[in-house]
Amino acid sequence: MYIVRDGRLMNTFFTPADALALSADGSALAVTTGRQLKWYATDAGLQWEFTGDDVLRSPRIDAQRPPRVAVGSELGSLYVLDALGELLHYQDLGALPAVAWLSDGDLLAATWTGVVVRLQSQARYEERGRV
Repeated sequence: MYIVRDGRLMNTFFTPADALALSADGSALAVTTGRQLKWYATDAGLQWEFTGDDVLRSPRIDAQRPPRVAVGSELGSLYVLDALGELLHYQDLGALPAVAWLSDGDLLAATWTGVVVRLQSQARYEERGRV
């Protein structure tokens, strides 16, 4: 992967990637490869790695400072980690979740089985609603 800013090459990361997410300010990059989630500081390189219970899909970085990343596994696990690699939340949703950070910092997760949950990030990821 190449990090380019203002038309100039800033950094290069040599890693396989199934999916990736770039933070809104361009300072961080989350990459999934199989069961691995890797977190890069775009100016400094690899910061940490996390191993999930199965193949990880669709990482999403929120716009908060410091940023967090949410990612789902094919077994249905939802993981939320902070910029230091600390696991903030784990939840079994029973099927692969697709996730999105909302503007108020809450996390929305939906599975192919029709489960949709909204997690309140300011209250230890308690469910605000489920349908």
